[in-house]
Parts: sequence; structure tokens; C-alpha cells
Amino acid sequence: MIFLSDKLPASVRDAVLGVFEDAPGARLTAGEISARSGMEGLGDAIQEMVALGFLCRTGKGRFTACGTMGLHRGRLRVRANGSGSVASPAGRILIDSGRIGGAIDGDIVLVKLVRGGGRHLSLPEGSIVSVVERTRSGVSGVLRRAGEGWMLDPVDPSLPRGIRIAAERMDGLREGKVVWGTLDPPGRKVTARLSGLLGDGLTPSVYMDAICRDHGFSDSFPSEVLAAASGAALGRPSPEGRRDLRDLAVITVDPVDARDFDDAVSLSRTPAGWLLGVHIADVAAYVPRGGPVDREAASRGTSVYLPDRVVPMLPESLSNGACSLGPGEDKLARTVMLSYDRSGRRISYEVFPSVIRSSARLCYEEALLGMRGAGSGHAAADGLLRDMAELSSLLDRGRESRGALDLGSYEFEVRFGPDGWPSEFVRSSDDESHRMIENFMVEANRAVAEMCGYGGWPVLYRVHGKPDRDSAVRLRTELEALGISLPRGRMPSSRDLSKLLEGARSTPAFPLAREAVLRSLKKAVYSAEDSGHFGLGLANYMHFTSPIRRYPDLVVHQVLGRIEEDGRIPAGGDWDGDAAGMAEECSGTEQAAEDAERESLEMMALLYLSKRPGGEYQGVVSGVEDFGVFVRLADLPLDGLAPARLHYGRGSLLDSLRPGSRVTVEVHSVDPGLRQLTLRLRKAGNDAV
Repeated sequence: MIFLSDKLPASVRDAVLGVFEDAPGARLTAGEISARSGMEGLGDAIQEMVALGFLCRTGKGRFTACGTMGLHRGRLRVRANGSGSVASPAGRILIDSGRIGGAIDGDIVLVKLVRGGGRHLSLPEGSIVSVVERTRSGVSGVLRRAGEGWMLDPVDPSLPRGIRIAAERMDGLREGKVVWGTLDPPGRKVTARLSGLLGDGLTPSVYMDAICRDHGFSDSFPSEVLAAASGAALGRPSPEGRRDLRDLAVITVDPVDARDFDDAVSLSRTPAGWLLGVHIADVAAYVPRGGPVDREAASRGTSVYLPDRVVPMLPESLSNGACSLGPGEDKLARTVMLSYDRSGRRISYEVFPSVIRSSARLCYEEALLGMRGAGSGHAAADGLLRDMAELSSLLDRGRESRGALDLGSYEFEVRFGPDGWPSEFVRSSDDESHRMIENFMVEANRAVAEMCGYGGWPVLYRVHGKPDRDSAVRLRTELEALGISLPRGRMPSSRDLSKLLEGARSTPAFPLAREAVLRSLKKAVYSAEDSGHFGLGLANYMHFTSPIRRYPDLVVHQVLGRIEEDGRIPAGGDWDGDAAGMAEECSGTEQAAEDAERESLEMMALLYLSKRPGGEYQGVVSGVEDFGVFVRLADLPLDGLAPARLHYGRGSLLDSLRPGSRVTVEVHSVDPGLRQLTLRLRKAGNDAV
């Protein structure tokens, strides 16, 4: 998912926009823009910024920021009813369904205001002038006959129904088939061309295929990428020059169904305290910068974890084969050795290339038993696990002392029946074994970030900004509606938020409080500059420990490898790049993956409930409106609406509900296509409805 063209590096874009921020309303020639920005030869970049909706032509060879002309650039999000909104630097702008034109959900558009916000209108309204960038390449949907031609009804309800679709050959097509259509360039109407068959009907597996494709991910790789990956896997790099750690007791701890192991750990006691080893698969030894596998990994950005599959960033010959730290095999790694005193305070660290041999592959459940002294099933690892539990407990105290935000885990795993339909939802564990590995990875990530920052090396950091005052005000209002108070008179710290959530953890309102806190925080993103991580309470942080599944981690490994190879900071050739642009692209692909994962999980929950009409479930009221109440189900990752029309004559009890109220609901109807769940209230607290 690319947000900037190859012709427009983010650094150039920001420099040009900075000129107009310093001189609002200015109308400048290309030469004047070059002079004020201190950059030469901006002609092509300026034309690109016009095409992408950052600048407007004003006649006589002059340009200005689009905001000067009353136009705003932003991403369109469309609701199921056809209306939408555009998130722009000027704020959110509402778009009526009749003013969307040929734009679709996710497009980058130019919007002209038609009505400003006021006391009685909280947000301004606008009309889309043009689509400057279509971020979707295609659309999945169900075929439907339309006279002599065909229409496609998208699986994604935010897209318009009845997209006209053309195909060179219609042999074998019939209504109800699920297909993939490549979108035509933006125009007055949305059209597409048939380019693939996904299935004969909307089964759970086909829904997953459709969601995956709609968000821009594919589990197939180009042939040249597969060939390059296989060649790299077979031609194992030389271990010469690496530190030999094969005699060290090293273990991996992962989910029971994991297939790629990119991190391993070791621990030993020292006279001073502890020596922790975090050993990360050296993917860069197999994936050189600029090669076919690297380019494909950069375009994917991340592996995607869906309920029934993993869409990998790297081909299987590397992700599950040569790079994976399987037990009993000699593997190339990059090791971070961290020394701690007896109180868990870090004394020193060292980063170097290594060769390791994992002695045991444990799942989290086995590791937990070993940490608690019950025996992991791997006798040689039990003493190691008990020591690791002790160090992890000390690191927990360190996190608390620096005010790291503890949101806990609120994720679900889906179990499938023999028919391929979801049969059970299990809440993901958040126990000591998960926390131990998380603690060790955070320690390695922060150490490498410190080292890279000190060296001024061209890597990507993981940054998380402090919440702003407006977000804090909204959070306080939302929490008060749940009966939870937030300290007044100052901006809440991460320690305040952790303490608040810990106090609410045993209440039915906890998931709503957790979600409100998450919404109040700025999103953690990738950046070429290390500006710190609010949530972790750290001044320096990056992602380094998962190069098999995250591209920013792989970039760090590539940079470290090149520095070790020739002793210089990478520059020139393959290392000339736009770090800010790469950071934006990696943040964008991460967001797309999160959207696909969330949407697929909600879809599986809807399909699960569609087989269980009339079933009763526990939940908590997440919102109250005149037309009904929204309910967050306790044991499924889903919200539904209990409309007032189904509770006629029972309004007094409905009126008593507020966000955070515990309720029992019955499934009234389910529409997976529209992503809608309709509920009927059965009990509110201990009272029958």
C-alpha cells in the first residue's frame, strides 16, 4: 500500500508544504518554491504534488497549497448507508451520499466545503471534487445479472452495490459466484474488469479470501520472488565471522500452532546478576537490500494473521525454513546480550552476529508450567524457565516504575469445526509466559534503538506520541459516562491510565474503558526519527525482534549487517532511500493488516452467530441512542444493536441503561453481508426485560 509515488519522496513533499505553511496563501512559481525550500530541481516534484492533491495551479505558472483554494485533501471513509467522511488536516468533513461521486471507501480525495460547522452542526460538510489516489486495486464481490451484462455486489458493504463489471470471456459465469474485479481508473461511476474467481459462494473461507484481497494482501508470490527465496534458502550464507553460541542453552517460546520462529532466548546467572540473550533470526543474511525478495517484503510490509491462515511477508522457504530458528538446527542469528544487576537494572548490552542452535521449542502453555515449577515437559528447560520467570518479574517492576501503560490483552482465537465454519471463540491468554517473552523483546528493541540512535544510522523507529489535551478531555468524558474518574488538573500520564485500567479490570465496563483509553492515545507508528514511546515509557524504541514478519525489523538487520560488513554507515546505491516515505508506507501496511485482521474476526463472529439464532449471550452496553442501545458481547469480538422497536412498551427499563450496564441479550437476526447483528434484550443486570 503506497501513499506516495516513487517520484515524490516524503522529505521533498514536507519541504514544499513547509514553504506554504510559512507563507499561508502564497502563490509561488516553481523557482520561488525551490529558493524558499533550499531544494533545486523541484519541477517534477511540484507537478506530482498537483496530481496528488497537495498543490493547486493558480495560473501564470504559479502554485499554492490546496487549502488556499478552499480544497482539502484526505482519506474517504464510507458508511454502509452510502454517506461518509474525509479525514483531512483541517479536521473531519462529512460527505452526503449524493456528493461522493465516483469515489469509494479508502480513496484519497479533494473535498470542497459546502457548509461550515457551527453551533448546530458539529462538523462541516463537503463535496468530493476529485479522486487523487485510489488505494484499492480491485474489489471482491458476488456476480449478478444485469440485462445483457454483469454487475458485482461487493463483499465490503462500504462499497457501492451494482458495480458494472466487464470480462473478455464469460464462459462458466453464473450468478452467485464470488469474483475479484480490477478497478478501472476513477471516473464518474465505479467500474471494474473481471480478473479472477474466488469461490462458488460465500463460505467462511471465501469471506477470508475476499477480505484479504480487499485490503491488498495476497498469499501467493511472484515466480521470480519464489525463485530468489528458494535460491537464498539453499545457498546458506557462511557463518564465518559470527560468534559461536551453539553450546548455549537457547529456547524458543511461541504459540502452539506457530510455524515461523524468529526469536529465541537464553539466560544465565552472573556474579553481578543476570545475562539475558535475545537471539533474532538473521533474515538480512538471506534477503539483501534491493533484491526481489526485499522489494516484495517492502510492498507487503508485514505478515497478516487471519483466523484461518497467515499471509506471510516472506516466502515459506525462508519464513518457515532457512530463517526460522527451529530446534536442533544451526541457525544464523543476530544476538543482543543484556547484562542486569540483581535488581533487574540493565548494566550493559552488546549486539553481534551469531550462530545458535535452539535446544527446545516450547509453546506458551508449556513455558508457563515450567515457570511455575510444574514441569514444562522439557526437563532441560525447567531450571532455565524458573530463572527467566524471576528476571521477568524484576523487569515488570521496572516497567511499572517508569510508568509503562499496561493495556492487557483483549484478543480472541477462532476454532473451526470439520465443516470449516467457526465453532468456538477463545480469549487469548495474557499470562506470565507471554509477559516474559514480551519483556525480553522490549529490552532487546530498546537496546538496539539506543545503539542505532547513537550511531545516527538510517533505520526506522517505533514512536508513540503523548495524547493531546483534546483527547484527554474526550477520554475524561467517556470514562465518567462509565462511572470511572480520571485525575483532573493535569494531563494523564501513562501511569495514571494503567492504574485506572487496573481498577476497572474486574468490572463489566473494563473493555469499554480499555477501548476509550486506546482511542485517546496517538497511534504508534514508524518514523525515521526516534521521538520516544509514550505507552512503554521509553525515550528510545524500535522494532527489531521480528524480521520474518515485519519489514521495519528487517531494515534494521540489513543496516547492521552492512555496517559490520564494511564498517561504514550505508549510503549510496541501494541505500539511497526516502526513510520518511518508507516509514509512512510501513505504517500504512500495518494499518491495512490490522483492519483486515479485525474485519475477518468480526466476520467469523457473525457467521458463528448466524448458525445460532435465538441464542442468549452476556454483554455490556457500549452506547445509548434514541433508536436503541449498542451491546458489546462478552465472549465474542462483536457489537450489536438492540433496537427500541423490538422493545415497545418496555422503554422505562431501556431508559435506565447506560454505557457499562451489564445485560443479557438474544440473537434476533444476523446479516454477515451488511456486517449487522440485531439483538433483543432479555435481562438488564438482574432484571428481566
